[in-house]
Amino acid sequence: MSLPTAEIPRVEATSPIAHSGPTTSPATAPGPDSTPSADIGPVAPHRARPGLLAGLTGLLTAGLVVLAVVVICAQVYSGTHGMPGPGAVTLCAHAGAALLAVPLQLSADRRPGARRWLCCTAILLITAAVLWFFWYA
Repeated sequence: MSLPTAEIPRVEATSPIAHSGPTTSPATAPGPDSTPSADIGPVAPHRARPGLLAGLTGLLTAGLVVLAVVVICAQVYSGTHGMPGPGAVTLCAHAGAALLAVPLQLSADRRPGARRWLCCTAILLITAAVLWFFWYA
């Protein structure tokens, strides 16, 4: 028993989608032992690394997302088994904190200067508030 096969259309090298680099004919194409040309194409702009504080707040943001998922799962489990769960306030607070922290972290990773520091500080305060009011106090 053979399965039907579809023939994949061949894209010609003259198409702008198939080949975006410099065009050469097969007669003038460089061989495997030739040196590479200096034209390597566009180079991506250098992007500054976010830094230690943005890395730390990235970890805290990921932790907030994990805590929100854990609280949601605990609420669903307790609701299906007839037990008291974390409650709506705790659930909304954790989900809200995670939903606030993720865009702040994305902004902190992409923007330099004072905006990065402001976003990182906001994430630190959100994380501290969630941990203090719902886990430690």
